[in-house]
Amino acid sequence: MKERTIEEILRPTRRPQTIFCLNDFFTVVRNTYNMVNGDNWGSFLHADPLGINAESLNPPIITYKMAQKTPARLGTSRQIKPGIRTAGVDLQTQQKSTLFAQRFLYTVHFDIWESSWEKALEHGEKFEDFMLTYTGLFKELGVTEIIYAGATEEPARASWRTDLVAYKTVYDVYIERHINVLNKTIESIKVDLLGGEETNG
Repeated sequence: MKERTIEEILRPTRRPQTIFCLNDFFTVVRNTYNMVNGDNWGSFLHADPLGINAESLNPPIITYKMAQKTPARLGTSRQIKPGIRTAGVDLQTQQKSTLFAQRFLYTVHFDIWESSWEKALEHGEKFEDFMLTYTGLFKELGVTEIIYAGATEEPARASWRTDLVAYKTVYDVYIERHINVLNKTIESIKVDLLGGEETNG
């Protein structure tokens, strides 16, 4: 094994960002859980999957969904609109651009479905241990913050499976969305909207 230099220890290489939105977060969590537990541990899918026969799935089953999305708070107020993060020359296009950013709070539910309450509790707490272990990784990959919000027991429901019960664990996930806008594009749209008139700025 190659020994690391003092510089590499003090300033480790930053992982490339892969989580830019909530779908990315769910994908990374699912892929990480599969890598940790192997391919045959069970199923990890959306709470209301399309084109999947839920009866054919064997527990344990982990389902996920977004319960709510709101602008995140900055101090005592919510960030209700994007703010300018940076402005300058885009490295790819070599054109002037403005980077807008807005942080959102996603309330996320993970339901761990099992054939008994005892198994649901055991596997649910195992999943919470997993989230605690890998929160640092998820933040390295782009999540701003993950906060554990609590857990409850979820009885069987006809729209999913009547023979399974679930341990529902809830997280508040903060993700900052970035939108890079080329100034030239905005100016071009202004001209079109104004019927070809010249705009200043």
